[in-house]
Amino acid sequence: MKQHFLALAAAGALMGAAPVAAQTDSMAPDALVDAWVAAFNECSAEKISALYDAAATLWGTNSPALITTPEGVRFYFNSACAAQPSIKVSLGERTTRVVGTTATSAGTYTFVRAGKDIPARFSFTLLRANDHWRIIQHHSSLLPGHP
Repeated sequence: MKQHFLALAAAGALMGAAPVAAQTDSMAPDALVDAWVAAFNECSAEKISALYDAAATLWGTNSPALITTPEGVRFYFNSACAAQPSIKVSLGERTTRVVGTTATSAGTYTFVRAGKDIPARFSFTLLRANDHWRIIQHHSSLLPGHP
């Protein structure tokens, strides 16, 4: 699992994200995080990457490289979707705070692959511009004590 995420992240800086999808217009921050989970579980790299701002950064789970381009975000999720066995995610607890045109959402999620739970934590920083919320920063890491 770790090796898979490491490979995804290392390759992530090479490919890209789609233009932002209209379904995120005026979406509340929690709804945007929920849309991320739904797109991840659909295994739609197109839908996932469309939720990220063009200037977004992504620290993927166990990633050795910071992804800083739309191409990298798309490649990261294309690779995750291509991996077998497939992986799904479910949200745990989260806290969301909105301050002006910025919001943060932090909490836990659990990835499931081949029947194995992989507990992780996340933080999203969201930016609202032109009535659109977008992910501007995303960090994900395994919970301490879980390989």
